[in-house]
Amino acid sequence: MCNLLGTFIFIMMFYPGSQLPNPVVNVNEPVLITCNRTCSGDVKWMLAKRPEILVSECKRGACVEGHGFENRTRLEQGKLSLHLNAVMYNDKGWYICYCDNSEICKSHLEVVFPYPKNVCVGANVTIPCYANTDKRIPDDDIYIRWEKDGKLVVKLEKEKMSYGPGFEGHGFITASQYKNGDMSLTIPKVQQSDGGVYRCTHRHEEEGQPEAVNLSISECEAVKQSTFPWWGSLLLAVAFVAVFYVGGLFNKYLKFSKYCITFMHQKRLEKLHDNKR
Repeated sequence: MCNLLGTFIFIMMFYPGSQLPNPVVNVNEPVLITCNRTCSGDVKWMLAKRPEILVSECKRGACVEGHGFENRTRLEQGKLSLHLNAVMYNDKGWYICYCDNSEICKSHLEVVFPYPKNVCVGANVTIPCYANTDKRIPDDDIYIRWEKDGKLVVKLEKEKMSYGPGFEGHGFITASQYKNGDMSLTIPKVQQSDGGVYRCTHRHEEEGQPEAVNLSISECEAVKQSTFPWWGSLLLAVAFVAVFYVGGLFNKYLKFSKYCITFMHQKRLEKLHDNKR
């Protein structure tokens, strides 16, 4: 019985489709998806969607990246591990490495998002929202909706943005990032009134992640103290003018003093000359 169990464990350790430890990475950070096997033929990494999506394929030393992974992948020379840069939320899922169409490695990538911190009045803030979107969706099929405290902030539909009452032109969404699973809302120069609970949905009112973000706005006293007051600038300007004016007077005084000394010295010489005569 022990011999049979040992044989089973040995076979599972070297089974071609063996599963690797699952990496966890923040959005926009790089990750290494490990594969410690060897392959002397063609190498292909696929993302297990329906249908599968090509990540990277290398044939005879020449590598091609799949749609949505352009300029983001790299295979080390002589190794099969996949380097994935600037991970998008929509990159999560099972990654399978094939050698000549035979599965040799499999790993699940988990993508998480950082929670936003408090922001100061006047700062630019991006409220995160992510979803498992289709990388191949047509632009005119993209639908994103953002609400604050249950009221419409902005909506992207049919490649056009529209705003709710009181939010006209306030905040924007980037449609091109939707295919990467990123539906984040950017609000420039936030004010106290921008604080509240934000939610985003997409497609058929499907919720994004996180389901809700409570945005808190602070006055940021440190920023206030570091701001130079207007009257300080005025005092500096007056002081500069005063120094410039006094400096000019002082230069004139030096020139006048030098002239007087020269004049008096000349008179002494003339008097001495007259006495000798």
